[in-house]
Amino acid sequence: MENLWSLDIAEVKVNTPKEILDEQAYWLGQITKNLITAEVEVDDYALRKGIFDNNFYIVAPTLDNYRYRLFTVEHDMDIYPLKIDLDEKLYQEIGGTNGGTSIEIDNELQFKEILEKVFHAHRTKHIVGVLNSQIRSFYPPEMDFKQNRLETQVVSQSEDNYF
Repeated sequence: MENLWSLDIAEVKVNTPKEILDEQAYWLGQITKNLITAEVEVDDYALRKGIFDNNFYIVAPTLDNYRYRLFTVEHDMDIYPLKIDLDEKLYQEIGGTNGGTSIEIDNELQFKEILEKVFHAHRTKHIVGVLNSQIRSFYPPEMDFKQNRLETQVVSQSEDNYF
């Protein structure tokens, strides 16, 4: 039987929105020492209908894996244009103007620019800050947060520190 397929068909590389989002999820964990992380979850129901629905969640592992959906990215097989659906406050803060909560994005560069606005937005910082405060309110001040584990910090004092 003769092969009619192009030999380089699998070599075409496209950065998918999920790959870009997974990378940003990784960076949030690095910034917060995994005290607050992010997850990208693909909606299986939408996938069965030919739509890639990527939900981006901010996660607090030490709060019983509390999750907050920051946004959803939706696209079909062609990827672009794609749609990002935000909460109303975040949409307004980053300059959404069509009266809804969704922004249509035409290419990867524009997608990354919108993500940067979302991740730098006061609303996003507020959400992460509130989760950080909630986490710290559950644990005494002598607890040290390292690599998503709570460790007791030992403070030693020498005798000459006493009066």
